[in-house]
Amino acid sequence: MSTSKHKSTIWSHFEISTLDNSKATCLYCKENVSRGTTSKSYNTSNLWIHMKRHHNSELDTADLKTTTQKTKRDEEGGLQPQPKRQATLSEIIDKKSLYVDDDVRAKI
Repeated sequence: MSTSKHKSTIWSHFEISTLDNSKATCLYCKENVSRGTTSKSYNTSNLWIHMKRHHNSELDTADLKTTTQKTKRDEEGGLQPQPKRQATLSEIIDKKSLYVDDDVRAKI
């Protein structure tokens, strides 16, 4: 059930169970996977775990399609994501020096 209400890409592999709203049904094996105990705690963690354990190749295929779509958008003049990089030691030290020594943030 991939409606606009669902933001996660995992919903292209699941639909909400018609028998139990707290479960999502896998579109590949029809297994019901818990979304959480109450509507306030519903999340997609178990859905991701299920896909990685049982249908990882399907997940890789879907990720490839998403990556291809993003690349096309970038070529059409869209915003390109900045690559993530690890902070250098000097950057970390400089950031800590922004705070006075007894500040909690300086100790992190």
